[in-house]
Amino acid sequence: MADAFVHTQTRLGRLYEGDPLPVVEEATTYYPAGTVTFGVEGRALFEGGSDTPWAGGPTLHVFETATGLEHLRFDAFPGEEHYHYLTPGVRNHWIGFDTTADGEFLDWIVDRVRHRLGALLVEAGAADLAAQLDNGTIETVLVEVERHLRDRDLLLSGTTSAAAR
Repeated sequence: MADAFVHTQTRLGRLYEGDPLPVVEEATTYYPAGTVTFGVEGRALFEGGSDTPWAGGPTLHVFETATGLEHLRFDAFPGEEHYHYLTPGVRNHWIGFDTTADGEFLDWIVDRVRHRLGALLVEAGAADLAAQLDNGTIETVLVEVERHLRDRDLLLSGTTSAAAR
């Protein structure tokens, strides 16, 4: 897909001003975990009015529970795996994922949330939130989040997944 938004190339990926495509509320299940809330969404992305999605699959959102602001997003779209560091209203740092070097993306996502969520939030500019994480609560909720992320119904198949344009 051609970039619809102007970006700056960085060492890690692409930096965009503003926010990424919005969460599709009706396609997202929310899992509160203390100061963060996880959202699992089945996404399909369309370009230029097409009825056929160019990418899609499971997405994990990481929101600040108190404000609802999204700070991290992991898009497990087969062949288009990537993640975002988000500074709401300011920037969207898109980073591609190398499945050859780093393995299966859903395994990587769960491992990073389990072991590196605080560092990821700091990188996204949410250091205060990172300092308030309750790892025990996150670990408990992550079991259900992982199960949902691996649900085959979230995989893109035609136009039956939720759409974000």
